[in-house]
Amino acid sequence: MDENIFNKLQHLIGFAGKNINVLGEQINIEIQLEFFEMSKKLNSLEIKEYDLVNSEKLYDNDVDIVTKKLILTTLAAIEKVESFRIIEKYNENPDIELKDWSLMAYQTSKAQLEGALLNQNQIFISTGLGGKADKLRYFVVVIGKNEQFTLLQQKIIENELNFEISKVNGEVENIIFDRNFAAIKVLFPLMVSIKQLFKKVITESNSFGDFLDNNFLITNVKELSTSEIISFINTNQQKLNETEDETTNPDEFTE
Repeated sequence: MDENIFNKLQHLIGFAGKNINVLGEQINIEIQLEFFEMSKKLNSLEIKEYDLVNSEKLYDNDVDIVTKKLILTTLAAIEKVESFRIIEKYNENPDIELKDWSLMAYQTSKAQLEGALLNQNQIFISTGLGGKADKLRYFVVVIGKNEQFTLLQQKIIENELNFEISKVNGEVENIIFDRNFAAIKVLFPLMVSIKQLFKKVITESNSFGDFLDNNFLITNVKELSTSEIISFINTNQQKLNETEDETTNPDEFTE
C-alpha cells in the first residue's frame, strides 16, 4: 500500500472511530467498481420507491440481469429495514451471475441502515481480497536472491513473519514457497503499516544470511497466480536490481 494512501486511511479511521465496515468477502474489484458507479447514478427517490414495490422481480427468471442489478443497487441505497430484509433474503440464494453483486448490495445496505439507526455516518471499506473485522486481507510476495529457498530459509521466513504479525494482532492465513519467492496471504490491522512490517521481516530474515531482496510486492486487489508472480519478477528484474542498493528507502511494488 502506498504510504500516502495509508496515512489518509489512518486519518479517516481516526475520524470515523468504530463506524467502519470492512467488506469481508473476496469480490472482483471490477464488479465493485461497477456497483459503486451505478450507485452514484441512482439518486432518484422515484427509482428507489419503484424498486421497493417491484423487488419480487429479483425472483423472476424472465427478468434480465441488468434490471436485477438496478433493483439490488437501488434497494441498497434505501435506509429502511424493509429494503435490507429484501436484499438479505435474496442474498441467501441469488442468481449465479449476481452472487458478488448481491453481496455488495447486502454489505452496502447493512452499512446504510446502521448509519441511519445510529444517526452516524458509516465508512465502507472494500478491496478485491476483502477482510475481516478491522483487518484487510493482503497478498504479499517476498523474493529470494537465489534460485530456490532452502528448508532453513523457509523456516526463518515463517518464524520472523509469525513473530512480527503476532505483535500487531494480525493473522497469517497462508504461505506458499515456490522457486525463489514466498507468496503470503495475511489479514492485517487497518491502523498498522504492512509495508513497515514486511521491511522488518526481510531485515530480520537477512540477518541469517542475506538471502532476501529488499523489494517485495503487496496487493489487496487479487491473489496472483504462480505464472503472474513469475511474470512480474521477470518483468521487473531490472528495476529490482537498480533499487537493491537503496537500503535507506527500499521499495515495494503495490497494486
